[in-house]
Amino acid sequence: MAVINKYNFLVEEVIVPTTLAASDTVKVDLQKQSVLVVENATGGSLTVNVIGDTATTTVCSGLGEIVLTGGKDFIVADVTTLKIPLNSTYQKWWGDGNLTITGGLNATAYILEV
Repeated sequence: MAVINKYNFLVEEVIVPTTLAASDTVKVDLQKQSVLVVENATGGSLTVNVIGDTATTTVCSGLGEIVLTGGKDFIVADVTTLKIPLNSTYQKWWGDGNLTITGGLNATAYILEV
């Protein structure tokens, strides 16, 4: 299990992506604007799952109760880079900001935040 590196978007610095294992973690500040960048050069498509450790359910107008315990899946095709917003777009899945990322084995990732 690796801890994914975080970088300030407004600071000049070298980015060292983390090679993802079967399960990786990161703590994000949900008050900041953050994105998880996943680069896939594994030779196949990946389904990366992101879940906050306190995500349970939420009620959506017109849909009713939505179960969030399975996390949010993102498809990262081979030889592509996907940017996943870690703020209000999917915030209910992020819970308290303690995230676990699975499904990205051997891809690389890092977080940019402002």
